[in-house]
Amino acid sequence: ADVPHIDTIFIDKPDYILNPVGSKGMGEIALIGFAAAVANAVFHATGKRIRELPITPDKLI
Repeated sequence: ADVPHIDTIFIDKPDYILNPVGSKGMGEIALIGFAAAVANAVFHATGKRIRELPITPDKLI
């Protein structure tokens, strides 16, 4: 894919403001294009463009 190299930096300091466990995420960047890809697949399958989430069957009618 045409994705540039991404350096992951581990920060050894919990963030209790973000959540009670203090953990931080690393996989969120992979989810950015996922919703758009699913919406595009729905468009190609049904011919109806959905521009807001969640994509539900009632929006396709």
